[in-house]
Amino acid sequence: MKIHYINYGIGFCHNENGKSIIELNKHLKKYPKLHQSVLNHELEHARLNSKHIDFWHDLKALFSPMNFELTKFSLRHPSALLSSSPIFFTKKGIAVNLFMSLVWGTTLLTGLGIWRIL
Repeated sequence: MKIHYINYGIGFCHNENGKSIIELNKHLKKYPKLHQSVLNHELEHARLNSKHIDFWHDLKALFSPMNFELTKFSLRHPSALLSSSPIFFTKKGIAVNLFMSLVWGTTLLTGLGIWRIL
């Protein structure tokens, strides 16, 4: 397993040639507690290695006490907001984040439903 530090996003885990690669925002190094929390989250993704289970892992993380710290981090480092995007680019090309696609889709449909009621 390798850990790469990047200039955008928060954290991302993917496989490359059968090996887990974890990418973390380089600015997380300034926040040791948050860095460890994000690293643990991504290590769990690497361990689970399943799209279905990954979804539930991300859903549980939505209610983590660290979300407030992640929000503050994202406001201090706007490039971290790319982690909220349903589509992102990797060295291999365009990738879709299923979890964020569902979050944004649900938000959009809920908003449209509320708008129609009004």
